[in-house]
Amino acid sequence: MLRQIANDAYTREEAKREKLLMEKLKAAQQEVTKDSAQRCFEAAKVGFDRQREVLVQTEEAAGAALEHAFDFMAFENGEEMVVFVTELTITSESARFLSEHTCERYLTYNKQLLIGTRRAELLSELRRDN
Repeated sequence: MLRQIANDAYTREEAKREKLLMEKLKAAQQEVTKDSAQRCFEAAKVGFDRQREVLVQTEEAAGAALEHAFDFMAFENGEEMVVFVTELTITSESARFLSEHTCERYLTYNKQLLIGTRRAELLSELRRDN
């Protein structure tokens, strides 16, 4: 009987310790998880920020290259400009870039060339009708 009481006491004491230990482990796990999640987020953010900076620099370089290309064009409203602006418009990569980044010179030339094209079409129709 004494042995049974000793076993029961030990079991109760052990259950208390186990419960306390489990509570401490859960609390520690939550802290570790919060800390780990924060560290993981910060590590991912550093990589993301680096990629974002590379993207911004690449976009700026592409915009500058486009401006230089317009500077290079010798005949601003000639056939060369028509071909250049048309290629910018129909090439998927440049069209995507231009849809996300405003280039005033592209918009100006594109508008002028479209107006010129429309005018030529109208004049052509008028000549056919006469």
